[in-house]
Amino acid sequence: MNAVQAFLATYPFLQTALDILALTVPPAFFLAFAGLGLFSAAAQARGARQRRKSFNKCARQLSMLGMTLGWGLLIGMRLWLYLSPAPQLAMVFEASWLLLAAATLLSSLVFFAAKLLEKAPWLHAILGLVQGVLAYAAFLLGLASAHLAPVVDSVLEALRSRQVPELPPLLDIFLPLATPLAYSLLLLLTLPAAFGAFWLILRRRLDDYGRDHYNATLPWCASWARNGWLALWLLMLAFNGLTVYDRWQNGVFTGHDALLQSIPLLLWLIPALLWAAASSSKTPLRHKFSLTIALLMGIAYLLPFTLEAAAPVVPDAALWEWPLHDPAPDALQQEAPLPEPDLPPQELPAPDVPEAPEAAPEAGPEQAG
Repeated sequence: MNAVQAFLATYPFLQTALDILALTVPPAFFLAFAGLGLFSAAAQARGARQRRKSFNKCARQLSMLGMTLGWGLLIGMRLWLYLSPAPQLAMVFEASWLLLAAATLLSSLVFFAAKLLEKAPWLHAILGLVQGVLAYAAFLLGLASAHLAPVVDSVLEALRSRQVPELPPLLDIFLPLATPLAYSLLLLLTLPAAFGAFWLILRRRLDDYGRDHYNATLPWCASWARNGWLALWLLMLAFNGLTVYDRWQNGVFTGHDALLQSIPLLLWLIPALLWAAASSSKTPLRHKFSLTIALLMGIAYLLPFTLEAAAPVVPDAALWEWPLHDPAPDALQQEAPLPEPDLPPQELPAPDVPEAPEAAPEAGPEQAG
């Protein structure tokens, strides 16, 4: 581990790239895995309703993707818990891992029982819903642990010093999580479809179901991703509009701010346009590159999402200097004073004291006469 850390310290750009991947790929896998249970159940229900075998096969392919993501997350999180130093909220991370393990086992059951579930789409939907709830709960536990870690550190530090900890208001703790949670619910609809479309392209040579199969299932996946991303973009537009309105009312909104607000919104509209082009195309297999770019942009969106959702309650500038409370006056005098240096004794000269003037002799009676 020391050799790896020394190597990364030599190449800071590589360290930055690994940090970005750590903040985007695992959350994207978590949200995609949480939504794939219901998404594959939707494909199963569509196949049963329209009596089209292509969507039954698509449901099996999506179940395989869910199982693959689940086991990858399970093994990766176990390695991370083993190699990383024990966090303050280690029990919370262990609970998250157990929930993820239950969701992964359930996704494996759905995949291996795909033939039986073709006759019971309602059971497939129930299993997919339970898998999604378990995986999403595991994701929220990890997210809340990263968000509340500074508060836990401060509380433990106060208890160790036998002091009463001071906590921020509950509104300041949980209000920053409101916007990311609203976004994550829409990402549960978008990322499974985006990963599913990419997975179908990867499995084309291994699962040679014919061009008609992909002409039917690829546009369906792309349309789900398009609709979910458009809803997410409209929500981003609403939140940005509220922010702009508030700053406009306070008189601090300028043209430069308008440019900074509009560029990210236009940038995040690109994935919806790419998925829209693939969903309306009669030859969706020719949109491999655009579907890949749309998926990568969807994963890249997880960087600002994770930074906002996992932002600590305590500001970064005061993360390690957050005062629990004002130190008492006696606490400021607990440090032992520095020893005085030993100096050789010196004889100081006596001070110059002026002599008192001599009193004049008193006059006798003779002199008085």
